Amino acid sequence: ADNLAWKLGLVLQGRAPEGLLDSYQHERAPHVRTVIGIAVEMGRIICTQDPEIAKARDAQMLSGDGGVAGASSGTPSRMPGLPGLVDGFLEPAPRHALAGELALLARVRGEDGREALLDDLIGPGFTLLLRDATVGVSDRTRAVLDRLEIRPIVFGSSRSPQLQWVDDATRAYAAWFDQHEAVAVLVRPDHVVFGVAGNVQEVDALVDALASGLEAIDAKAG
Repeated sequence: ADNLAWKLGLVLQGRAPEGLLDSYQHERAPHVRTVIGIAVEMGRIICTQDPEIAKARDAQMLSGDGGVAGASSGTPSRMPGLPGLVDGFLEPAPRHALAGELALLARVRGEDGREALLDDLIGPGFTLLLRDATVGVSDRTRAVLDRLEIRPIVFGSSRSPQLQWVDDATRAYAAWFDQHEAVAVLVRPDHVVFGVAGNVQEVDALVDALASGLEAIDAKAG
């Protein structure tokens, strides 16, 4: 629902072309195939008629470690989660490995001292997460951010009154940026990572990629 809701919202507000809705099929089809595969496998596990496999299944489930015993072998395994997006409205290829995955959601502290999960603190919408105040945003890019209503969020104390800053209270975001060798992450309204900038020189290009993606969809529709 989140995947479609933000796209419908932008289209109905006149902020995005109708062609953006076509990305829903490309993005969700792999998820549907995965869910069907999980349902089939769970059916095999639940309906097994082999007493030994059923015994191993029951013991594994009762152990509480999240594993289940395979229907044919009885070997403990974990059910897969949903895959990240591999196609659709994402930064152009070659993409960063984080693009298409869900963004980190951790507790932060706002300018008013209130502590909450990042999404609860800043609200819905596109978000450009900046590692710290050393990651600048040019005036041209700022104009694009304003036009597309993308909020730049800085972790740490920002010197610019135009940028909202939050305190990385648990240092979870610092570790996340380090892990993915990123200085900026552009997040969609459904919390999926659109793209990543690996250095300060790539920040402008990342924002341009989102703007160009919308323009390309509009041109194709026309």
